[in-house]
Amino acid sequence: MKSFSFACAIVVASALLASCSPQPAGDSTAKAPFKVALLTPGPVSDAGWSAMAYDGLQQIKKDLGADVNNQEAKGTQ
Repeated sequence: MKSFSFACAIVVASALLASCSPQPAGDSTAKAPFKVALLTPGPVSDAGWSAMAYDGLQQIKKDLGADVNNQEAKGTQ
């Protein structure tokens, strides 16, 4: 459960940071790319929390047009 919470926190933090990023001064119509990253504790094919988080990431890409990236955490156990 902690891993899923951490992954969700990463997605939310990325979304907040991207939405608060300053726009270029000279062009009011230009938008900075909206980027969202997801760090999963295991493979997204696990049919569990990681898969659900990845599905959410893909929905963000589809609905909001965000540039998305997913990485699996590589830690020592």
